[in-house]
Amino acid sequence: MAGSSIQAQLKAYYNNSLILIEQGNAVDARKYILAVLNGLRGLHESPEISYLKKATIEHHMRVLYQVAVALRTNGVTDTVKILMGLSAPTPATAKGEQRASNTPSEAHQDWCASIFGKYKKGVVHIRATERGVGGSGTGFIISKKGYLLTNAHVVVNAERDALCANLSFSFVNDTTKHKMHVIEFSKEWDIALCRSEEGLGDPITVIPRIKDYSQLEQGADVVVIGNAFSMGLAPFSGIVKFTHDEEGNLVYTAPSNPGDSGGPVFNGQGECVGINKSITAAVNCGGSPVMAQGLTNATPMDRIDEMLEKWCKKHDITL
Repeated sequence: MAGSSIQAQLKAYYNNSLILIEQGNAVDARKYILAVLNGLRGLHESPEISYLKKATIEHHMRVLYQVAVALRTNGVTDTVKILMGLSAPTPATAKGEQRASNTPSEAHQDWCASIFGKYKKGVVHIRATERGVGGSGTGFIISKKGYLLTNAHVVVNAERDALCANLSFSFVNDTTKHKMHVIEFSKEWDIALCRSEEGLGDPITVIPRIKDYSQLEQGADVVVIGNAFSMGLAPFSGIVKFTHDEEGNLVYTAPSNPGDSGGPVFNGQGECVGINKSITAAVNCGGSPVMAQGLTNATPMDRIDEMLEKWCKKHDITL
């Protein structure tokens, strides 16, 4: 059965359960709830479902499981009606009864947590030092051969306008420092292609890159993994404002901080769509640059892929 047909059937089952709950028929209502749960499990296992949709499905399943348990143990109660949206929660809920929130923010939090949990081991903390002074940033693995990406400004000494003398990175919860060297970098697009100078062992978590950047749309959810103030890897999220602004950047709402530079920006499918590169985005306003509050920009993946293809040909390498 096609996905749309399955969803239509599940919606019909769900509506039937609502009617039966309003009628006080706990036994038959529970049968329809279980049927919806079984259908949602099938959708959740589909490889075509995005992380955001999976998180939403998981949340609905948790709520419906609560409903099924409540119907079996106590029948149709006020809690069941609240969980199903048939009545509003009251300030004082009966003792021992549970309430659940069916909010989009909870599903979004689940999605961000899923992305972070799956790919944090492919994101690294980069250290750039010279004569005892240096800074740090974020980078991410794009190949099992040890290639990684970060911002050019993370690995370039701004005063000398040259690469930092000592470059290394470490994985999450690992103090081992891996030396790395820069193969190529672009100050214009703030990209640096690097490689570990030693083997990384197995398994290696590789960050997948989006195959068709044109599929990213305005308003899409994104989550970034960074290392703000060297406090440790952590996710932060926002929505896409522009897939390309006047300067060609990807712009989104996100609370980026120093140290988050070079972090991967993920879409809802867990694909990297860009490299996070600044705290605020500069907007051309009447011919003058204005720092836009609450916005962060990134180098978009279509531009990154162009540069990677050029650099790989130049150095005769395969990622």
